[in-house]
Amino acid sequence: MPQYEFGRKIKKPVAYVLAGGASYGSVQVGQLRALADSDIRPNFVVGTSVGSLNGAVVAEDPETAPERLSELWATTTRDDVFGGVVSAALNLASGKPSAVGNDGLRALVERAVNARDFAELKIPHTAMATDFDTGVSVPLSEGDLISALLASAAIPAIFPSIYRDGIRLVDGGLVANVPIGQAVEQGARTIVVLDCGFTVLAPEGEDTFSGRLLRTAAIMAAQQVRRDMEKAEGLRVLYLPGPWPTNTMPDDFSKSEELADRAEQMSREWLADLEISGPGRYGSAPSDALAVHQVTLSHEARELAAEAGVIPVDEEKVAAQQAAREVEVAGGMAGEAAAKATAAAAAAGRAAMEAAKAVTGGGDEDRERGADSEAAASAAEAAVAAESAEEAAAAADEAADSAKSAGQKIIAKVLGKDEPKDEPKDDPQDN
Repeated sequence: MPQYEFGRKIKKPVAYVLAGGASYGSVQVGQLRALADSDIRPNFVVGTSVGSLNGAVVAEDPETAPERLSELWATTTRDDVFGGVVSAALNLASGKPSAVGNDGLRALVERAVNARDFAELKIPHTAMATDFDTGVSVPLSEGDLISALLASAAIPAIFPSIYRDGIRLVDGGLVANVPIGQAVEQGARTIVVLDCGFTVLAPEGEDTFSGRLLRTAAIMAAQQVRRDMEKAEGLRVLYLPGPWPTNTMPDDFSKSEELADRAEQMSREWLADLEISGPGRYGSAPSDALAVHQVTLSHEARELAAEAGVIPVDEEKVAAQQAAREVEVAGGMAGEAAAKATAAAAAAGRAAMEAAKAVTGGGDEDRERGADSEAAASAAEAAVAAESAEEAAAAADEAADSAKSAGQKIIAKVLGKDEPKDEPKDDPQDN
């Protein structure tokens, strides 16, 4: 009996959508292990890049796929897929179109699946590729399976392009890294998204040439997810969680088992709490998690979160962070106002001193008349400066009150209490 049951709340046909992400594909292994204990089963699969490889294993036999993929990912290394670093550097230096050949990738694909043609799979599978000449997305769902999986994972400049029917094909992640839109086009009513988290690269690893390229690709992939989610309006979209950012590079396979275990635990907890009440998105996309991780939600991310229905956003944390920024701004205002008050007071003091000199420094009648005139002008300047000082001091008091109010908001949000109310102040006229 399934541990997680949803019954008729899951509308068929059900599509499993497996995203691209190189070594991050191990996250999908954990997600699949959790789904295996539910009553959710795919009627067809759509995958991109590494997701097309994992998806092919699922399509070949949905029941045995989690175990088979666990074994595959536990024994796969970087060199198995990308070869040696030195040979890759030499290939690029010599002007070759790709850093490595696809012999290693082909061996991995042939080890992962027994089928050699799409027709041999138990359920339909679509591997997403890109026409490198036109930039058009190319869904592959029939004919030779191995070449289709190689095309779907042919990262430009890393692996060689694959030719099928005269079309030069490369990695499908260029235009459909999370192919939700393809699942919609194929008639899915429930879409289960197994994302790798490629759109949430750890920020600390991006200040290098390769890191910046990866960040650029991640931003483009995130935009594609947003566009595809619009196509899925009115459908049930279950967006499984994952351990993103993974804090590893996409070519690092050393953490595969750890990532799979973490993804499984998170997915099990998520499935246990999942309540499906109708069409909509359930769960958060990696880009949502990034928005919260980076201190606050942008306007666009907040709109996505509102549409999602079930998104684990720490609202108290966001509110506290917002209050902290208010304290910082108010503190700056208070400091600026205090500086103005100090400057105004100093000006008033200088004006008063000049007036005193003018009064006491006279000797003859002409100097006395000039001193009287100068003293009057200095006294007027002193009065103006004093008035400015008074206004600046009032502004400083107001800024300090703002800082105090913002600080009270932080305390209230962190401790989960109501915001403290301002105490009524006595009106001097009442005394």
